[in-house]
Amino acid sequence: MNTESNETYHANDAISHSKLELFRRRPISYYRRFIARTVARPEATEAFRIGSAAHCAVLEPDQFWARYALRPDGIDRRTKDGKAAFAEFEAANVGKVIISEDEHCEVMQMKAAVNSHPLASRLLAAGQPELSWRVQPSGSLALQCRTDWFNAAGCELSQGRPYVADLKTFESLDS
Repeated sequence: MNTESNETYHANDAISHSKLELFRRRPISYYRRFIARTVARPEATEAFRIGSAAHCAVLEPDQFWARYALRPDGIDRRTKDGKAAFAEFEAANVGKVIISEDEHCEVMQMKAAVNSHPLASRLLAAGQPELSWRVQPSGSLALQCRTDWFNAAGCELSQGRPYVADLKTFESLDS
């Protein structure tokens, strides 16, 4: 187990659940992205961006503003001054994911809901976020997974046994 970044985890050649899902749904896309390496990772959707931000806010709150930047209001990017102001904002936030005020509010509401939930707050009271795990059985492919939360010591809810907690977000209850 290790505490590498999400980018490092996804850059590793080991087989993961998300890679298997892509292979299951679209083998040619898997081939192009991970074997031939002719296609880059697709642009994150709004739902993915919010889910990732929620993960960070809930599981790694001290890292949130190092990874995310709040898009400033009132900049009209159709004007010369607006384009310059936004370029300055982007330059000051290189490498960060830019989120809107609405997205930020939604993420903070999710964080508050998890933190106020009696069971979730107890499960996340101690442990480590976002750990990467790898194994390569003899004669097999390397396999990897990334746990949202791991507590090796356990707690009263797990009767002292180690546990993994998984945080899920979803776009709608309709589907």
